[in-house]
Amino acid sequence: MKAMIMAAGFGTRLKPLTDKIPKALVPVLNRPILERNIEYLAGFGIKDIIINAHYHMAQIESYLKGCKIPWVNLSISLEPEILGTGGGLSNCRAFLKDDTFMLINSDILTNIDLDKAVESHKKSGAIVTMVLHDYPLFNQVEVKNNTVNKIYKDAAPGRFAFTGIHVLSPSVFDWLPQKGYSDIISECYRPMIESGKSINAHMVKGHYWYDIGTIDSYIKASLDFLRLENRQIYKGDNLRLDASATVKNWAIIGNNVTIGKDVVIDSSIIMDNVVIKNGTHIKKSIVISDDMIIQT
Repeated sequence: MKAMIMAAGFGTRLKPLTDKIPKALVPVLNRPILERNIEYLAGFGIKDIIINAHYHMAQIESYLKGCKIPWVNLSISLEPEILGTGGGLSNCRAFLKDDTFMLINSDILTNIDLDKAVESHKKSGAIVTMVLHDYPLFNQVEVKNNTVNKIYKDAAPGRFAFTGIHVLSPSVFDWLPQKGYSDIISECYRPMIESGKSINAHMVKGHYWYDIGTIDSYIKASLDFLRLENRQIYKGDNLRLDASATVKNWAIIGNNVTIGKDVVIDSSIIMDNVVIKNGTHIKKSIVISDDMIIQT
């Protein structure tokens, strides 16, 4: 089985964190979200994965060239002009057209059982399966008899949230334009429903799921992963930490970081390659670079 990870977006809701790096390469405990999602897919036996890229695409291309995950073959689909979710998928049809495949957003972290989602898809006979759960902030999908009845633009009680995971049959490409920009929800899924085609709703619960779409959700995910590892402080490789420096409450410190004399770090995330000068106090912040700090 093959999969595609959607990683071309601008990461607008995560700015300024994404000013210098694409959202897919934002680290959670010093490991890019993209890497975690590749390993997640590989854990279900998915060995052939394509990733699309537009915003800061050279960084994603460089990262994938150096990414060595055993038994996984990685490909990239470069988009000089952004193609949207539908256009980006259509651009990869030659890679995905031969069998059922998985499509996943690059900005989620989860442990949802993909085997069960694929089983549900195949039993349904539908072209599309949307993996859904109850998440009030994003509950926009109306479901009737295990089928997606309508996809709204707003959330409301009685609806369900899309997890960002799709299982798709190759005939989905019949509903997508050959070229150009398109949105998979408005220009593919909604027209399918209106024409009478069933979209299977695979409901999940008892899992973890994070949307790394905003600064607040990014911090929450980072803290929860820190707790999952039963740590308060996470230190990267090649850390140069002066003996007089102090770390309070919790901290995630990236790779190749230098922390000077009398520095205080409190409840903060320090990205890779940052140099923190002597006497600096950092509290409730994300330090992206020596000259860019986000107060949280």
